[in-house]
Amino acid sequence: MKFQKISYFLFSLTLCVFSLNKKAIAKDYACSFKVSGQEEKFTFSVIKNQRGTGGSFNDFTYFMGIKNKKISIKIQDTKTASQVQSEYSISRDLIELSKTPGWDLVCKVDRSIPEVIVTPKPVVLKLDEETPLEKFKADISFTATTSMKVKYSLLTAKQRMRSIIFQKGRLFTTDDDVKRDLNGNWCILQVQLELDQDTMIREGHNWQTVQYKTLNNSSSHTVYAYSFIDPAQGKVSQRFKRYVPFNIACQIKKDVVFNQKMWRQITGDRIKLYYNP
Repeated sequence: MKFQKISYFLFSLTLCVFSLNKKAIAKDYACSFKVSGQEEKFTFSVIKNQRGTGGSFNDFTYFMGIKNKKISIKIQDTKTASQVQSEYSISRDLIELSKTPGWDLVCKVDRSIPEVIVTPKPVVLKLDEETPLEKFKADISFTATTSMKVKYSLLTAKQRMRSIIFQKGRLFTTDDDVKRDLNGNWCILQVQLELDQDTMIREGHNWQTVQYKTLNNSSSHTVYAYSFIDPAQGKVSQRFKRYVPFNIACQIKKDVVFNQKMWRQITGDRIKLYYNP
């Protein structure tokens, strides 16, 4: 019994569910699995059983599922561990598979159940705490929930470009690398100052994403980059009193999910996210 359960589990692991991104025919098959004159009956639905259905019968395990948009069948002798595997087009109305001596499997379309066209429902994204932010791409905007100071006098500054770095709810500048974890998770907001002085970002300032990119140049981190200017023309699309927002980029470890919950932890809730489909 333990071996049968393991075999059944291995069968299910090898099947890949295909995505119904197009209209699909909801076919239902009535199946008969015969071994040594005894019969086991079961049904298989192209739509409902994409992940597979099956069982064990007279020292054999059988499994049917969808793999690469085809009906995949696997049958294994639990005594010898030998197995037979085959694939059939979903358009077929009759499926026959057998091994002599051994077993016979026959599946016929159940005409008592009318075929219907199934149109999958569109996936509706919701900006909750757990959904990965990369799914929203450029449809995210950012709003400051508190005032933040952009420091002007920095050793690492170039011209009037300045940054605020967020990590573990704290604020840093580009001069503070020795004070923070460079290999951790953090986000950076880059702006261009209009004057040679400290500048305040006021509560309520909103920045609309013009372009989004995911960068995987590192083996340990992924960078999620949101640009507020037209990167092709370098055109400024948003301007505030005394500064121009350029971008927000987040460096996140590859073994964690970058979602709103992590965003809040990194920024200390100083910037709120909005989904604009």
